[in-house]
Order: sequence, then structure tokens, then C-alpha cells
Amino acid sequence: MQGWGPAVGGALPVLPGCQALPGSKWETRKEVHIKMMTREKRPVLKLPLTRTEIGFEVIAALGVLGIIFMTVLFWPVLPELVPRHFGFMGKADAWADRNFVIFLPAIALLLYAAMTALGRYPHLFNYPWAITPENARVQYRLARTFFIVVKTEVVWSFAYVQWKSIQVALGRAEGLGAAWTPVFLIVVFGTLGLYLYRASRFK
Repeated sequence: MQGWGPAVGGALPVLPGCQALPGSKWETRKEVHIKMMTREKRPVLKLPLTRTEIGFEVIAALGVLGIIFMTVLFWPVLPELVPRHFGFMGKADAWADRNFVIFLPAIALLLYAAMTALGRYPHLFNYPWAITPENARVQYRLARTFFIVVKTEVVWSFAYVQWKSIQVALGRAEGLGAAWTPVFLIVVFGTLGLYLYRASRFK
């Protein structure tokens, strides 16, 4: 049976209900469960939004409204086919019925609503270090700000893609532009790197 065979090369057998850890250490499922439940012991704090966070929330909301507005505005003049996919270089390489343009505004709205709701509970976020009563306030604020900024970046990336999709469909543009993908990745991962750098100073 798997997990009950003889040890090979001095290794310990894998026992049911246990999980191997580096350095030949072992941990039962109960211990793993206890570690997973530590987030329930984190301080639950009510932290008002900062001015920076409010500013990004407004920008994100305007992005969602912008996607909806441009879709409604151009709907009457859209052709039967619109782009539904762009390649790495930003060129449209797949097409769909014009009803497809409704998809992106719907996803943007749902994503905005979900991320806004989740942002109210920073004590439930995953953190790369322990959250204590001493560092909870600053870690929660930094994580929540990061969450709001990323939400804003994603919403406006959707707005850009929607605008370009409409322009391509109308024959006014060829694609998203070759710089789109690298710029988007630089912005998102740059935001992540900045958050990790700042948060690591308050572990």
C-alpha cells in the first residue's frame, strides 16, 4: 500500500494523515488545520478609508461607468462582428457576434463589486508574514490600499480593451498596440513589488 512501504535511502515512510515538510519533519492534518485557522485569531479592526483609497475608489468607479457608457454609446453603430481576442502583440485574432461587447462591462461590474466587498475584510487576506496586534493596523491598511489600487488598474485595463475593441470593430484601429501587454504587466507587478517592499518594513 502507498505510504506503508519500506523506507528507501533512509527516508521516513509517508503515513496517512501526515504531510512531509522540508528537513524530514512531519505535520499531522490536525496541525495543518490549526495553522490554517490562525487567520480567525487576527485582530478585526474597523479602519476608515484614507484619502488615497477614496481617490482610487472614485477612479475605479468612473472606469466602470466609462465602460458601460461607451458600450451604450457605440452600440447602434457596431458592425455584426467585433473582436473577442487579441494576440500577444495586440492584434485581433478572433471575432464574435457584436453581443460580445456586453461581456466585458458585465465582468468589470461584477469584479468591481466583488473586490469592493472583499476589501472590507483585510483580516481575511493572505499575508506573507504573521499578523499580530502590533502590526495589524498598518498591515491591513497597506494590503487594503494595494487591493484597491489593483482593482482600479484592472478596471481601467478593461476600459482600454473595450475602447480599442470598439475602435477595431469600426475600422478605426488595428489592435491594442504592441506595448499593451508589457505595460500592463509592468504596472501590475510594479504595484505588487511596491506593496511587498512597504509591508515588509512593518512585519
